[in-house]
Amino acid sequence: MIGAAYAAWLGYGWARYALVVLVVLHYGLIAYNNYRIATGDFLPESRLPMVWARFAKSLITMTIMVLYLLLSRRARDFFTYYRRRPSTTQLEGVSVGDSELGS
Repeated sequence: MIGAAYAAWLGYGWARYALVVLVVLHYGLIAYNNYRIATGDFLPESRLPMVWARFAKSLITMTIMVLYLLLSRRARDFFTYYRRRPSTTQLEGVSVGDSELGS
């Protein structure tokens, strides 16, 4: 997940989808684990509301993250434009000389 997040931060489009899959797996497995604990005979009744709250929190967090990564215009624009190299017309008038570097 860390590698996919880093590649997504660098702007790779494939990493965004890999991150979506990994987020679904991560939070989905947490939700499944909490569901199994809540429906089993592992805990006393007094602890069940906490487990159901964790179950709901996992599903809500997963949904928000997936929707942001897939539907957010800001996220989509980041992955679309971040990895593009500037064209030569965008670089006209930009020079890096010794005078600009302060040497």
